[in-house]
Amino acid sequence: MRKILLLLLILTVFGTFLLSACDSQGYNDTVPPTDDAVPGEETAPPEEPAKNSIYIVGDSLSCEYKGNNLEAFYPRVGFGSQLKNYTHEKLIVNNLALSGRSSKSFISENEYKTLKLLLREGNYLIIAFGHNDHNSEDPEKFTDASKDYTDPTSFGYSLYENYIKLAREKGAIPILCTPVVYCNGGSSDYSGAYVHNTETGDYPQAIRDLAAAYNIPVIDLTNITKVRYEELGAEAYRYHSVKNGLLSEDGVTVTPDLNGEIDGCHLNLYGASYVAYRLAEELKNIDGISKYILDDIEEPTADILERYHTVERLEKLDQLNK
Repeated sequence: MRKILLLLLILTVFGTFLLSACDSQGYNDTVPPTDDAVPGEETAPPEEPAKNSIYIVGDSLSCEYKGNNLEAFYPRVGFGSQLKNYTHEKLIVNNLALSGRSSKSFISENEYKTLKLLLREGNYLIIAFGHNDHNSEDPEKFTDASKDYTDPTSFGYSLYENYIKLAREKGAIPILCTPVVYCNGGSSDYSGAYVHNTETGDYPQAIRDLAAAYNIPVIDLTNITKVRYEELGAEAYRYHSVKNGLLSEDGVTVTPDLNGEIDGCHLNLYGASYVAYRLAEELKNIDGISKYILDDIEEPTADILERYHTVERLEKLDQLNK
């Protein structure tokens, strides 16, 4: 009898061991193992990019505009201020651009000192000058695009010495941008000064040449906006700052005064958002930073300007202009 009881005890213990072994391998009678999964292991979630920073240097086309934005019905907005709408939260966008600066004059600003202090290995630096460098009447700003980038007085030399060289010394990745075109009213002819090809050189081409010489990514915002504006014709003004608004006879509907003062240089919220969107799309093609651009981003629409179409805003503008 004792032998029978001992045998039953041995069988019970052995059976428990087998069941335990099967459970440890992930086997059960409801979910069979699959051919493409390792039993007992969970599928790891997609790896998120590490936290990083991008810095923007440039002029009034890319800068942040602080204040109450009541200088115009459609106020000026820089595309650098809108880039964050298309980037991963792990990418910190630091917009250091300043209105009215050239690649030469910017280096005397505190923002340039900030750039030199904070730029780190693995960061990105967007360099977006060109609107003010051709001002030959201002020696503090002027750089010559007609000269080779090895010439100390040239536009290319200024970009390299002050920004590209700095980025590379810090271990950061420089990205060049050509300047946004000027709006040519109702015309579809975009050439000469409208595309920054002036008596002192072709500024977008100087940037392209510099990028090719030093193997630097370049985003051609000149060509992108030129093609877009040629398609839109007179409608290209929808992207730009408009001085005044109009109140219709119903006393409710507010619209921009397109027959009044329109700023053919500076972008409004819609234009800045469009340029930032196109910039983000181009950044997707650059190794490293591409993982920080959101998937399935959508082109902005003119509805984004509806926030300005209020009677209250029009009344405030009228008071300021009296």
